[in-house]
Amino acid sequence: MSNIEKSELVIAKILGLLMEWGLSAAELKFYKLDLDDEYLPFFTTCIEWLEAEAIIRTNKIQKFGGGDAWILGPTLTARGLALMGQQLKVGEGTTTVGEAVQRTQKETSYFTGAGDLAGGFVGGLFKSLASA
Repeated sequence: MSNIEKSELVIAKILGLLMEWGLSAAELKFYKLDLDDEYLPFFTTCIEWLEAEAIIRTNKIQKFGGGDAWILGPTLTARGLALMGQQLKVGEGTTTVGEAVQRTQKETSYFTGAGDLAGGFVGGLFKSLASA
C-alpha cells in the first residue's frame, strides 16, 4: 500500500468515527481508528489536513512523538456533513462519501477491496470540495 493509500485509509477511518459520534464532546487518539502502527505517522497530518480543508473542527490538537496526537472535540463541520452526502465513484458503481467512510470504519477490507481509492477517495473528496 502506498503512502497516499495509507493516508486515504486514515482519513476514511477518522471521518467514519466522527460520523458515528455525531456532534459530541469526544476525544480522539490514533488507537481508536483500529489500524496497525504503520498508519500512525499519517494520523496527525491527516487531522491537520481535514481541519485545513474545513471538513472537521477541533478544539485542540496535542501532538506527541511518532505521529500520535490527542484530539479534543473533533467534529464534522457543516461543510464536512454536506460532503458526506456527495456522490463518489467506487469501482464500477457510485456511493456517497458518507457511506464509503462508514463502511470502511466497520470493514477496512472494503477500502482495499473497493479498488483504486488512491486518487479515487481523495480525488472524490477534492471534487466534492470544489462543488461544495
